[in-house]
Amino acid sequence: MNILIVSAANVLHAKHVSTSLKTSEVICNLLNEQTEGAVVKTIQMVDLELKPCIMCGKCHLAKWNCVFDTHYNHLLGSIRQADAVFFVIPYYAPIPSKMSIVLEKVQEMCFIQMCIDKTQQYFLKDKIAALVVHGGSPKEYLSTYRSNLLDPIAAALRGVGMRVVGVDADWPSGVAFGVTGFKPAEDSIFPCAVHDWDDVRETIAPLVSKVLSALDKERA
Repeated sequence: MNILIVSAANVLHAKHVSTSLKTSEVICNLLNEQTEGAVVKTIQMVDLELKPCIMCGKCHLAKWNCVFDTHYNHLLGSIRQADAVFFVIPYYAPIPSKMSIVLEKVQEMCFIQMCIDKTQQYFLKDKIAALVVHGGSPKEYLSTYRSNLLDPIAAALRGVGMRVVGVDADWPSGVAFGVTGFKPAEDSIFPCAVHDWDDVRETIAPLVSKVLSALDKERA
């Protein structure tokens, strides 16, 4: 079982200590606790120099790779090889720019493929995806994260045929969490977000269970 975790954070100064990366570690630990033999890989978008789609149409001649963007091709190849993908996405404006590029490219590739042959199955169809979004506000703002970040990204992924796993009727597209406060940071203009990581873990655990259950059903 191959599981990919994609951290969509793009804050360079917090590269190794970002909330998204810490959340990715929580997911990895939960996966290792709930199943045996899973191979878990994490990719940080902060390391990728992604280029926007210019709709050149050349991807269909390159086995659905972008002829201008090797970093995107690396990410897409990892997504294609994974049995399930967790996307950890911070609330920026509201969707992080690099995540927007990825959504744009997979959507355009899907459109181009439909233009060429509507009978051909898109290569991301039925790929299991799970979304964990977070931001710098308390729990009272989770509905904003859901409406402005979680639901639009889930719709984009479903639009290319991916199976977005949710937790329940209240959270059908993934989960969200916020902060408990902030504290000053040394030598930085940016404060440090404070999280209740036990609560974050409790929020994410049911989603991990749902993904593993979906994978078990696929293999049955």
